[in-house]
Amino acid sequence: MKYTTITRLMIMPLILTFALSCSAGKSAPIAGDTDLSMADKNHSVIAFDGSTGIGIFGAFTLTVNPDPVNAELAPMRTVSMGESYIASGAAYFTTRPCRDCLRISSLGLDTDENIVIGFSIKHPFPKGDPGQEPSAKNRLDLDLFDVALVLAPIGMSSKHYPLIDADIYTDVILNPDGFTSELKSVTGDNSVLPYKICYLNENNNRFEMGTDLQGFNVIVPKEGLHSDLYITMWYGVSALYEERLIPEYYIPEFNRKAAWRVVVEPTAWSNNDPATVKIDIYDWNHGAQIASHYPDPYNTNHIRASSDIEQVTVEVPGMTDQIVEATTTDTSTNGWDDPITYNATFANENGISSGEYVGLVKVTDSRVPGITIFGGEPDTLVHTPDATINYWHSLAEFATYQIFTATVVSGIAGLYPGDIGIEDDPRVVFVEQFEENTLDDLFANWDDIRNPQNMSFSNDVPSGSGGQQSWKVHHVGQIDTGGHLYRRLLPGYDKLYMRTYIKFASDCGPIHHFYQGGGYNPATRWPQGGAGERPNGDERFTVEISPYGNYDPWHWDFYTYWMEMHICPDDHYWGNDFINDLTFSADKEKWVCLEFMVEMNDPVSESNGELALWVDGELRYKDGQCISWLGEGFPNGGWIWDSFIPDPAGDPFDGFRWRFDENLKINFIWLLVYITQAEEGQISDVWYDHTVVATDYIGPINPV
Repeated sequence: MKYTTITRLMIMPLILTFALSCSAGKSAPIAGDTDLSMADKNHSVIAFDGSTGIGIFGAFTLTVNPDPVNAELAPMRTVSMGESYIASGAAYFTTRPCRDCLRISSLGLDTDENIVIGFSIKHPFPKGDPGQEPSAKNRLDLDLFDVALVLAPIGMSSKHYPLIDADIYTDVILNPDGFTSELKSVTGDNSVLPYKICYLNENNNRFEMGTDLQGFNVIVPKEGLHSDLYITMWYGVSALYEERLIPEYYIPEFNRKAAWRVVVEPTAWSNNDPATVKIDIYDWNHGAQIASHYPDPYNTNHIRASSDIEQVTVEVPGMTDQIVEATTTDTSTNGWDDPITYNATFANENGISSGEYVGLVKVTDSRVPGITIFGGEPDTLVHTPDATINYWHSLAEFATYQIFTATVVSGIAGLYPGDIGIEDDPRVVFVEQFEENTLDDLFANWDDIRNPQNMSFSNDVPSGSGGQQSWKVHHVGQIDTGGHLYRRLLPGYDKLYMRTYIKFASDCGPIHHFYQGGGYNPATRWPQGGAGERPNGDERFTVEISPYGNYDPWHWDFYTYWMEMHICPDDHYWGNDFINDLTFSADKEKWVCLEFMVEMNDPVSESNGELALWVDGELRYKDGQCISWLGEGFPNGGWIWDSFIPDPAGDPFDGFRWRFDENLKINFIWLLVYITQAEEGQISDVWYDHTVVATDYIGPINPV
């Protein structure tokens, strides 16, 4: 699954059932305002000294069943009472403990068949009437900020990140705005919990009194979910009792101190190349001016203490031994649609294998929560489990966590699903995906075309392809020899990977020559001769991947010409082979990914050149050694005339001295179907597709 905070939904219509066990709570008033003392009038519940805190004004349990899809939402609070004449947020915990402010409005499935829960949330208090006296219900001082739905799963396991030293519930929701540790003392669970901001707007996510039902989506895995839900709010002392209808909101001090939203782009690592994790951080407090004294009614946009982004760290499990710290050159302060962007660039240092991993980002705030004592202190958490007694909890930290998908691929193609856009990768030299409108358009990309009358486009493409057609060569026995496309790769290279997909029809005749690459000095617009002759080392070398169609079964091997090749019994130099494994099958009637690598010897006096072959992304192993990658000292084996026979008990391979002139480079690719031994009239069809040449390993198609 892909973890990103930007999720595109396609809600599929379903016949769904869900139960919503929510009913409006009625306030049970207590004795009237005449009992209110001056001490009570000046008392504040959220925090002392005009500071801010976080509160929980809604608590629920949620059960989502996958088959059939249904959901049940039930409030955990069952008691309500009148306000105790205190000046701030006690009403959220007592008068209206939010039994019905959260509702399920819809259920559906996204394109991956994960469950999309449509929630609706409303403010539990209507706006007051300034023409009337202030009271427990007639007020305007209960606007909230950064209201979030925090999910505490039941019966699930968290994932430990040793470098960041945190346990995270990574599989609870698939579109989190972040993860928080602020409810540790309430839930009794030290794991970090995911949350979703319920109401977003450019006015500092302000959730005004009287706001009716507003919708937001939470996506949970298709397997369903059982979880406790907590609606958290950020709030400050905006008014004492007499001032309830003329409150002051100190923004951004009344906002969440840690980043309220963190967006991390999914990131992919290919080979040993570094990759950059891009992190967008939304933080109302970052860069805000510190008040010389607080509260300052003349500067309501000043904050009590510094609350900047202090550190951004990244961990992909197992990828590095040290925690990675992200950096920024972004000079933004805060904003609704202008995040502060951090970047962390690092490589897969430990070489973890291909696959998808859940990476973790931690955004630490410079502000440190105060120490809680009875009655509360700055930056505290207020919680009431029964809407009658308030509990004060210290906050362990101001930090926001976020997860992301970290994909490790073993080739360039892994970065481009369906090969779409692979031509834009700076390591790619040439791409032919056979998506041209006409054959003439195709031929314009190549230097030499042989027997174009045998060629056509086909709608038969490899699995996972992002294209619609392939190139087909149709051969009739004894009429001609097939066809080819040949192209120079200029200016020439010392190391290249050449990947293509091929398919043989079930009745295809024996292949004489097939897929090739190599070099000519100078580079020429057409393929050169030289069959049966050993190259000099300054004018040519060729590497062919052959299906050896004269044998039963067909099998893959090299057919190679170079300056130190071995002679055949007939005193000619025919292409040398190296793998010699009859079980390395060249199957018919299926698409096969062929990729070979050539690395030239450097310096030209050495034999440190290399040659490798991957079939469907796999090297060939036999008797405990790799036999399809050859270089100086590997694999072991021995020569029998023009064939190298791998054998662990044999001598190390000498390596390749492809050239003695550094001007001889890899500079051509040749898509060839050359058939000479098919029976008269025998039909042989061969398909090519998704041909890519690059300076790094390419690998099979990453499916769309």
